[in-house]
Amino acid sequence: MFTRQETLIQLNSVNKYYRTGYGKVHALKDAGFEVRRGEALAIIGSSGSGKSTLLHILGCLDTDYQGEYLLDGVGIRGLSRKKLADIRSRKIGFIFQKYNLVPELSVYENVELPLIYQKVPKAEREERTDRVIRLVGLEDKKRARPNQLSGGQQQRVSIARALAAGPDILLADEPTGALDSATGKEIMDLLLKLNGMGMTLAVVTHDPAIAARMPRIVRISDGRIIEDRTKDQPETETALPEEETVLPEEDSVQPAEEPAQPPEEPAQPTEETPCPIEESAPFRPDVNPALRDGIRALPVWFHYPEPLPDRDDLPENKPDHPNQPLPVFTSIYDYGKEPGYVENHDSFF
Repeated sequence: MFTRQETLIQLNSVNKYYRTGYGKVHALKDAGFEVRRGEALAIIGSSGSGKSTLLHILGCLDTDYQGEYLLDGVGIRGLSRKKLADIRSRKIGFIFQKYNLVPELSVYENVELPLIYQKVPKAEREERTDRVIRLVGLEDKKRARPNQLSGGQQQRVSIARALAAGPDILLADEPTGALDSATGKEIMDLLLKLNGMGMTLAVVTHDPAIAARMPRIVRISDGRIIEDRTKDQPETETALPEEETVLPEEDSVQPAEEPAQPPEEPAQPTEETPCPIEESAPFRPDVNPALRDGIRALPVWFHYPEPLPDRDDLPENKPDHPNQPLPVFTSIYDYGKEPGYVENHDSFF
């Protein structure tokens, strides 16, 4: 049904960065591997490992990366949005954890929908829709709505919809994550059956039981691919060299030294002994102590107030000076105003 043994996906030193409020995050680090037509692989990793980022790149949903990604020999990076949409609709079939079916449409209409967007002629559209619905075993549910189906049946509809356009590869994102174990097994049986017919399959999962059923496993951790093996390849672990045991002579036996005592840990603060404020922290009586010194300073604030500074210790106020900033939050040391008076709202927020 599908052609085999050609390189379909090729990643070469792909790096992906995100910019957040905390700085630059290196989400994908020098990712590189190949996928041949007809292969089935599992991309496995814990939450936050980078597997979803990798899936977005493979699905042509994200082109803001460094490196090279070839899909069926075509470089993806730099393509226009229209060209990317065309590649996604014709070459990639997406299977989601939450099905993403249109609730107002029937099973038949949901499966037919991508073919309508592709402007496939009606006769061919009906033939392809009926064929994939039979393939997933839902002939008797063609006129049912999604809310009339079980979770497993809805996932079968999403698989049929992904197959309708005749893609080169199926990308499944946690396809059994919302299903019970028995129904999840049925869905995996169906996906592996499609792979047996020649369909290329990539399943993203964090479940080791799902990954164990796939012929190939690509494991990712902290944005880096740490394992890429097929089932006929045993897991390789670096073995430590065995050291020879040398028995000392009787004359050279030294008395055993007493083990060194671990250093005593500093006493943790208790309710009876409140935690003092660090001396290095600048004293600001008009600032919330939880923001200034951390939550551990609250007992000190409420039970052991610090002495107020003299007026001479406060910064000199020069309102007419051009470099003098406007006061934002007044405290008990600003004479003539009540504590807590906000003079400049824009600066305060």
